[in-house]
Amino acid sequence: MAHLSGPDPTHLHSTLKRFCRQCKALHTLLSTTLSGDLTPEERSRLALLTLQRLTTLYFLQSAGLLADDREYIRHLLEQGRQRYGPDSFYRCIFLPLLEELSCSSDESTTTLPCLPLPLFFPLPLEVHHIDFPDSAFEALFDLFDAYRWRLDEQSEDDKSLSPIVLTLLYEQQIKQKEMGAYYTSADVTNYVASHTLLPILFNRVATRLSDAHVRALLARALHHNPPSRYLPRALQYSESLPRETPYERKVRLKRLAELEQVLISNKIQTLEHAIAYNLDISRWALDALATCEDVEILLVFFGALDELCVLDPTCGCGAFLYASLALLKNLYMICLKRLMAFASDPRCQAILHRVEHYASLEHFALVNILSHNLYGVDLMSGATLICQTRLLLALLACAPNETQLPLPELRDHIHTGDVLHSNFVTGKSQHITSVNKEGATLHWQQAFPGVMARGGFDVVLGNPPYLELRRERIDQHSCSTTYGNLYAEVTALALRLTRSDQSYMGLLVPLSICSGARFSSLRTELRQNAAELWLANFEIFPCRLFEGAFQRLTLLLARHNSSETHSHQIHITRLQRWYATERPHLIELMRYTPLPPQLSGDSFPKLGAPLHGNILHKLNTQHQATTLGALLASYAASYFVYYQEATNYWLKAICQIPYYKKNGIAMPPPHGRYLYFAEEAHARTIMALMNSSLFYLWFATHADGFHLAHSLVKAFPLPYSLLTCQDMVSLAHLLEADILRNANYSTRNTQANAQHTHQGLHIELMEYHLACSRPILNEVDELLARFYGFSSEELEFILHYDDKYRSCSDHHEA
Repeated sequence: MAHLSGPDPTHLHSTLKRFCRQCKALHTLLSTTLSGDLTPEERSRLALLTLQRLTTLYFLQSAGLLADDREYIRHLLEQGRQRYGPDSFYRCIFLPLLEELSCSSDESTTTLPCLPLPLFFPLPLEVHHIDFPDSAFEALFDLFDAYRWRLDEQSEDDKSLSPIVLTLLYEQQIKQKEMGAYYTSADVTNYVASHTLLPILFNRVATRLSDAHVRALLARALHHNPPSRYLPRALQYSESLPRETPYERKVRLKRLAELEQVLISNKIQTLEHAIAYNLDISRWALDALATCEDVEILLVFFGALDELCVLDPTCGCGAFLYASLALLKNLYMICLKRLMAFASDPRCQAILHRVEHYASLEHFALVNILSHNLYGVDLMSGATLICQTRLLLALLACAPNETQLPLPELRDHIHTGDVLHSNFVTGKSQHITSVNKEGATLHWQQAFPGVMARGGFDVVLGNPPYLELRRERIDQHSCSTTYGNLYAEVTALALRLTRSDQSYMGLLVPLSICSGARFSSLRTELRQNAAELWLANFEIFPCRLFEGAFQRLTLLLARHNSSETHSHQIHITRLQRWYATERPHLIELMRYTPLPPQLSGDSFPKLGAPLHGNILHKLNTQHQATTLGALLASYAASYFVYYQEATNYWLKAICQIPYYKKNGIAMPPPHGRYLYFAEEAHARTIMALMNSSLFYLWFATHADGFHLAHSLVKAFPLPYSLLTCQDMVSLAHLLEADILRNANYSTRNTQANAQHTHQGLHIELMEYHLACSRPILNEVDELLARFYGFSSEELEFILHYDDKYRSCSDHHEA
């Protein structure tokens, strides 16, 4: 079995973090020492741009691109001081250097290469008489010279700075929460890129040749390599994984055996099947190409690569586009190497002749990708500048000695625009427009004429902002928005921008897409336009995907094909939790479960395994059953169950009003709900039920991870026989006594703010610790299993669902 090793791809290493913290202080220094009549916002913007420009120059310097002098910038400072005097560097040296590198100077006196990087182009506000003192640059040089710099981002060197730091510097300065923009880790961007680009390329082979060609291609790779090569490494680990429970290890090893058998029996015929099993499709696809002996497949695959169009409509600094670039580069290079084996074929000769004009296969691949394959739009011009710069630096890293060749003009591919304000005109001449930040209109057909003329993009991917839209912003441009949140508008837009005959989407969106009431029509639109959907769901407790982003998320993949919607399939994961030590294996250990047709209602229920679907099916198909809502009294009866709408690990329910005081005044706790019953036995039974692991499973399946909707409570199915079970009533009494015995009084003090009428609050409340009552709760679940007809395996699944997170004392909640 595999052993885990290597760097963690999910977190930024300490060198990058330390550098960004230090740059934050220097950004303030630049802002305050900048001379000129500028607003604070303009000062901050120019200081950030100067930081980014100097960072870019250091990367070029480290690669020997600046007169092959690794201290070129500091030497310029010394020379400028001797020639022009003190405090002359910015005006007399720095800005002219940028002008010369960007090829906009007609009086070049050096042998510097032409490097028209977008960050080097002047801003309108730089026309004003502004300046930085030399001391500010000396402080920057002292910091920068303390680090090692490398232009290549693919190297696994955690002691050097790579161009990703440009993204981090930018995102550090913007208001992330206000803009809804966060750094996306590499494992997520790589997953989205590979699980959209690879399937569409292999599908093009199947469409232009046959399904049999793709099956043979995948089978050949499997024939040359052991099945373990395509199984997730974490799944194959022989020991227990970090914080893995015995039950989890048993389930993992059982799944490993099942997947090995699936691969050995050659049951996986397409990459879509491999996605559903969460196999390593990147390695499998690359192996399939590397072992391909069919020139027809290679020619079709190269043609599909050559014409592939990938869009990130909210690209930010380009994390998803960069991941796409890295993957496409590998695909181009493997395909070209295999075509060399058929060099006598005139068709191959024509392709290989194109490569001869470039420094290497890698250089050709990157130029081709940047010229034909990648597209992006973002509201913030600063972000698109960084996006363009990072992509071009990747090209320079692969061929630093080929700077005499022109760089691709990425301003034709990466645009500044606001995708929110889009409208569609039906008919053959469909026009899709967006209004950019400066007020100019971006026409999709004018910005991307070739792509739109052929029916749209092949792949749309990204991480759209999670922003509630203010009414004034919607009305400002007569926006036709319908959902009130930007992520939903972008998701709907992605369906319209992709080719209806065959395309892919890969978006990281809030969990509300699975069950939020206002996104019901979006789910309908996805079902109508997607032949296949995959939804991977992520919690925020105890850890979350993005530092600082307090948002439960869904990773949505969709195969867009309007002609196949009669047979659409949905694959979904549970709502996944994890500790920090489990994060490196989170993506590898995801498990998709096919959504049974009988569970395909308005929402996308979150399933952890086929057993989970069986449990829900038994709940929903009880004979002689009713619902919890049917038992409720229509008046405020004497018997009731109190529960909190806001919940997480435990759905705390009790047959009394919990103790709660605000500023010394006793009152019912806020955000609580009451269930009234005409019979005490019914109230007791429901109280025990709502605290059970079975009800928690119901909540985790259908809710948003936090809000326990009253409608969801009332919909819970109940067999009539349970309502007359005295054993359950007895357990309920024992449970409530145990809950109160383990409870404790707590006080909380809030800060003064507008929501509290500018007064701080002193809160006294009773905290319940349901984890302490686990033995009784297990008895409740065992009794419920008899009434619902759950098997021992299904009961075990229920009892262990999120067990280690719910049992931890660190997660007790009031």
